[in-house]
Amino acid sequence: MRVMKFGGTSVATAERLRRVASLVASATGGEPVVVVVSALAGVTDALAGLVDDAERRRSVAAPLAALRRRHHEVLAELGGDVAGDASLQAIFHEVEDGLAAIQRGAPSPAARDAVLSTGERLAMVLAVVAFRDAGLDARPWDTRRLVRTDSCFGEARVDEEVTAAAVQTAWRRLPPGAVAVATGFIGADGAGRPTTLGRGGSDYTASLLGAALGADLVEIWTDVDGVLSAPPGVSAEGTTIPRLDYAEAFDLARFGGKVLHPKTMLPAARTGIAIAVRNTLAPDAPGTVVGPGEPGLAAAVRAVSLVDDCALARLPGERVASLTAAGALPCRGPGAFPPQWLLPPQARPALGAAPPGEVRPGVALVAVIGGGLAALESPAGTVRAVLRRARVPVLATADTGSPVSVGVVVPRGFRETAVHHLHRHFVGAATAPAVALERS
Repeated sequence: MRVMKFGGTSVATAERLRRVASLVASATGGEPVVVVVSALAGVTDALAGLVDDAERRRSVAAPLAALRRRHHEVLAELGGDVAGDASLQAIFHEVEDGLAAIQRGAPSPAARDAVLSTGERLAMVLAVVAFRDAGLDARPWDTRRLVRTDSCFGEARVDEEVTAAAVQTAWRRLPPGAVAVATGFIGADGAGRPTTLGRGGSDYTASLLGAALGADLVEIWTDVDGVLSAPPGVSAEGTTIPRLDYAEAFDLARFGGKVLHPKTMLPAARTGIAIAVRNTLAPDAPGTVVGPGEPGLAAAVRAVSLVDDCALARLPGERVASLTAAGALPCRGPGAFPPQWLLPPQARPALGAAPPGEVRPGVALVAVIGGGLAALESPAGTVRAVLRRARVPVLATADTGSPVSVGVVVPRGFRETAVHHLHRHFVGAATAPAVALERS
């Protein structure tokens, strides 16, 4: 069986939902299918904005009305549905009540997650209508009842054993030929309160469901042809990577790749499930397959990635735990004592108030990723040497904690140059020119 996950751009309009329904109908011909949907494109951001406004006691009436109107317009374009209309109304009443409680002075991470979790539920309602119109026996799966998490709202950790049992029970109750349409991104804690799995967490939901059900394949349908070998925002040199192993895909995702959520690889790797990245708008494109390592696969360097708008900080050891939990990386640089830390944008709030002079903003992390790095005598030294030859200053070398990636910190103004030269040396050239190595 397979799990098919569709991202926000893939379900953004009635036309896109019909396209998704057609893809699912084609897939159901010979095997069982579970579909996972994200919120319509832009909806999670809109919901987050509503929560922000409510916390500041601002009026939410106009943006909430626009959000409601958008979903009802999509439903109308799908031909309308009485049950679907009632479901949308009920969910929007929950949003209104949640925002009103926040405005009355009850903001909390739990209250935020309760509102953010509604985006996927709204999308699920619309997807079920579209699928049934296409002749599919679509059955809604609200993953608040399936995915059990802790109470770390905003970035909840999943109890995979309890989740797997719940998913398997729900699967056994499906009638033959039915298509489960599940909400991505969300779960619930032991008290039944909605939680979210982190931005982009619908990919992770798909992998969790696939692992629980013993799927042969998890497909991530999005608006690109696959995973690119260079960040498209700063480089036009990237090409679609045909295949990645789990470790490479994990590092590419955590070091700036936008196509997959990093945790997507974890359940898949434990159970050996392949992950395919496909383009909803170009379903015949080959895409990218993520799976177990194969002979010859580890010999390549696959990609160069970028985490932009970072900061480099020198901090005492007692602040380490909060920073690493937020995604900070230890770094080595000249005279780096106390230790330097690379702070990606999401880790900056954990920094708090740092003394002047201990934080350097305006830096970027550039990472080279691929199993082929292990064949080099000095992977980090080779990366630094390529950049030295290109006259790109390296401020520090990041400890990625992985044998398939090397990360370096450069001034933000040099990020495009760094990506270009590293990509050309490691990925884009048939034979890379020799460079004088520095030792790791």
